[in-house]
Amino acid sequence: MEPKVCTKCNLPKDPGTDFYKRIRSVDGLNPWCKECCKAYGRSRTPTGRKKVSHRRSHLKLVYSMDEGTYVKLFAKQEGKCAICKSEEPLLIDHSHDSGEVRALLCRKCNTGLGFFYDNEMLLLAAAWYVFNHKTRGEDGSSTID
Repeated sequence: MEPKVCTKCNLPKDPGTDFYKRIRSVDGLNPWCKECCKAYGRSRTPTGRKKVSHRRSHLKLVYSMDEGTYVKLFAKQEGKCAICKSEEPLLIDHSHDSGEVRALLCRKCNTGLGFFYDNEMLLLAAAWYVFNHKTRGEDGSSTID
């Protein structure tokens, strides 16, 4: 296999070991070698400081919440979704009107609320719909007339 030239350092390198894969590229490889990619990543980190956790800054910026408050909420809910009680990774649910944090939810429950625009009447209508359109009763008989 012939060498590939890194577009950052302009040095020929082994395409099999010295480049990360990149599906969007014509040759399926990143144009920069692994060494240049790593150096670029290090250069973007402030000297002498660890990278600030994206999660911590996101909590503060979007929800005005620190990590300690998140941990307390997580412990209060015992690491479970406030709706379905699954132990999947939890997201912060908040009111889009007031910005107030309500609870931690799994992705499915949080997305479901979003699709219903946090509208209680739509959610009740959906619950009523599901309740009235069960295809099988407890005795196995059809509930559709």
